[in-house]
Amino acid sequence: MSIKKTLYSPVPDWAKSGPKKSSQYGWEWIVLRDIKRCVYCLKDLSVNIDGILSITQDHLFPTSLGGEEYLANIVTACIICNRLKGHSTPDPKNWKSRKTYIQACRELIDIEREARIKRFKKYIGPRPSEVFDSKDSFHQGYL
Repeated sequence: MSIKKTLYSPVPDWAKSGPKKSSQYGWEWIVLRDIKRCVYCLKDLSVNIDGILSITQDHLFPTSLGGEEYLANIVTACIICNRLKGHSTPDPKNWKSRKTYIQACRELIDIEREARIKRFKKYIGPRPSEVFDSKDSFHQGYL
């Protein structure tokens, strides 16, 4: 599947169909529909870590690009996946259905995650064990 970040494209039909988010179909309904999991990494979002729930609301097709508050366009996501996805969208050829769109978003997030890890490793440099010889008596206690 080809992945390409797009900054503007027309809203897919599935993202503007069905009921809109309302008092009858609110956030609780969306959380239950998505089985309390991040739709991207499938992490269990019902786990409370240090008093903080990592569950967030994400618009599959970003509101910044014309996405609306339709239930089909809103999903549960962990904080990390939501931040990695941002307001980008996958290649339009993956928009045929909500399912293929979510799968393409997963791949987009994985690519972004790997790119950030690569940049981070470049920033922090090599590990001490890769720089110093293990026989170096001064650094031996730190490796």
